Amino acid sequence: MSKIKSMYHDVPIGRLIEDAISYFSNQGFSEKTITAYRNILLHVKHYMDKRNIEFYTPSVGEKYLNERFKDLGISISEKWAYKLSMLVRRLDELYETGIIQKRTKLSPSFESALGQSVKGFFV
Repeated sequence: MSKIKSMYHDVPIGRLIEDAISYFSNQGFSEKTITAYRNILLHVKHYMDKRNIEFYTPSVGEKYLNERFKDLGISISEKWAYKLSMLVRRLDELYETGIIQKRTKLSPSFESALGQSVKGFFV
């Protein structure tokens, strides 16, 4: 079975980042969030530029995360580590499939219909 070639196989990282940012923008993310995400993703580009890596692949993203976490050590917050990993996973997804799947945020409260049903079991 042959592996399907990614549409981003020979595309510069800048294009991949801009396409990811377009997705976030189209999904209604705030400008503040988009700016933060762009800045984080530009760190991946800087990492690649510094190592003369021309094209992004998921293995590049994995190496970036491993080095970044190693460099930051315990000074990195769990929230920051999650955001960084999440954005690299989104780049991987875009690279591999050409799209980023829409995610549905689950309600942390019992206000939703499902939450009300679950809440009934606790009473």
